[in-house]
Amino acid sequence: MFYKTGILSALAAFAAIAATAQPFAPKGSTEGWNIFFNEKTKGCFAEHQTPEGAVLQMGTQANMIGVEGTNFGFLAIYVPAALDVAPGEARPVTFKFGDGLFGGTAIGVARDGYSGGYAVADSEGFFEEIAAQQMMTVNPGTERAFEVDLTGTRSAIEAVRACQAEMGG
Repeated sequence: MFYKTGILSALAAFAAIAATAQPFAPKGSTEGWNIFFNEKTKGCFAEHQTPEGAVLQMGTQANMIGVEGTNFGFLAIYVPAALDVAPGEARPVTFKFGDGLFGGTAIGVARDGYSGGYAVADSEGFFEEIAAQQMMTVNPGTERAFEVDLTGTRSAIEAVRACQAEMGG
């Protein structure tokens, strides 16, 4: 097993849930993921809701959540329940893919009945792992590690990149 330190860096911005009134333009869907363009930030992202009600978001442009100067993107996971993480709170997080382990910091979010967090990647390798794997284990720095099904993520990442190219990013 290997551990990549600093792969994810926390940035104090706010990722929005697409169900909220935001300037999101639908750009299609693929393998259970909806693709959106955020007209305000000029970033594209993919969103998937699990059968349990969790919302996953991935975007290729970190400026989609208000962070300029990087194009490695973000990953956000929200659940329809209150969690023990405060909005804006920075917390260590690890993402395990098979034998690969990426670590960094996530920022807590609570909005419209959902809570969770997001992390901004500082390596393209992180999203290559998401695209290549079928399952990811997330440990948000608590005893409550959980698994995330990554079905369709390769197609979603490709669609987000195509959206970003089409929209001029």
